[in-house]
Amino acid sequence: MIQKFLLCCLLITILSEKTNNQALALPLPDKDTLSEALFTPSLAVSHPKSQVSEVLETVNQMDDSQAKAILLNQIALKYIDLGELEQAEEILAKSLAISKNLEEQTVQVNLLTNIAKQYAQIGQLDKAQEILELTVEIANSVEDKLTQGQLLLEIALTYQSLGLEDSSQTLISQSQTLISETQTITEEPPPVAEYPFQEERVEFSLGFGATISSFRDTTWNIGTNSNLYKQWSKSDLLINSSVSVSFDSSRAEDEKYRPSSFTAVLYRRHFNQDWHFAANLFAVTNQELLAAKNDDEDLTVIITPALGAGFNLWRGETAKESWDVQFFFSPRYEYDYIDFEERRNRVDPTLGIAFIGRDVKIGRATFNQIFVFGQSLRDSENLISTYNTTFSIPISKRWSFTNRLFLRFRNETIFEDNPKWNFYYTTGLDFKF
Repeated sequence: MIQKFLLCCLLITILSEKTNNQALALPLPDKDTLSEALFTPSLAVSHPKSQVSEVLETVNQMDDSQAKAILLNQIALKYIDLGELEQAEEILAKSLAISKNLEEQTVQVNLLTNIAKQYAQIGQLDKAQEILELTVEIANSVEDKLTQGQLLLEIALTYQSLGLEDSSQTLISQSQTLISETQTITEEPPPVAEYPFQEERVEFSLGFGATISSFRDTTWNIGTNSNLYKQWSKSDLLINSSVSVSFDSSRAEDEKYRPSSFTAVLYRRHFNQDWHFAANLFAVTNQELLAAKNDDEDLTVIITPALGAGFNLWRGETAKESWDVQFFFSPRYEYDYIDFEERRNRVDPTLGIAFIGRDVKIGRATFNQIFVFGQSLRDSENLISTYNTTFSIPISKRWSFTNRLFLRFRNETIFEDNPKWNFYYTTGLDFKF
């Protein structure tokens, strides 16, 4: 009984002993395996070498396994401490053979790096390097990148402990890359606003800018614009308006400066998370981008009220951040007075489709767009298409640099000098209150 107790103490001492160069925490064998090793015939305990020898005899009777390799490594370490280097080398060879045949790659790397360090302790540095090269191959075959990076870091530290700095630095760089890639924090997608929406305070901004247009004789156009947005729980309202003054060298002397205006009102009444009722209004006066070329006493007015249904394609954290498609009917009113002659004064029933993007974030910038395609029900030639987009880049908490591009296609010719395609580009600053 005393001998078994002493053997138990010896095994526990061997398993728990840590040498100064041991960097890896190896898993211990389970209770059943330990029992198999512990319940052995009586042993003589008069000499440390005989104690280790009898423990080795017991371990050699075990089947090849992770537990056996761990015990062999510890016994080899005891023989190194006793100066029995040839015996230690023989035991390490057995442990090496077992470790190479294990299936678990992480366990293999842990065991083999320890074996390599022990070979270095008995003066066989070349053998240690050969084993470490094998551990690198095993680690590189691990599919999980985080585990692979951790294993390579352990091997790098073993190289470093053996004084092999070049190999160590190479593996440290490789492991840092793998670990940093896997440790990149994946941001959770922002929450999507749920219906009914949260009521928000009124947003208002005021800006000013200068314009370049496709009309050759318009030297410059400067103006101011305003935006107002209000969100309720089941509806929202957006009002965008601008007033500008243009200079046109082709006009009469007292008509070179002329005001123009643009107003857009977009209202949504939400039925649920996806569908809404849409009521929109677009109105312009003397706006070159929507009408014929202004000259002398010319006057153009376009008023487009629209009613329809809309469907949400995408929504962000707030109800305002959205992409919608709207199907609408509009009694579109157009008035054109060109060269002292009334060219048009009528209402055209129009069916159309609109794609409306609001407050879409692209990095720090904000993107808004309205694309409208409309077809007159009375006149197949009266087809219109407009594209209005603004791109705002914040400069400070309240100021932003805003650019607006408006493209217009009007199939019907009202005036011979008026091209079907026109563009209107405005750049300036906005201040948010």
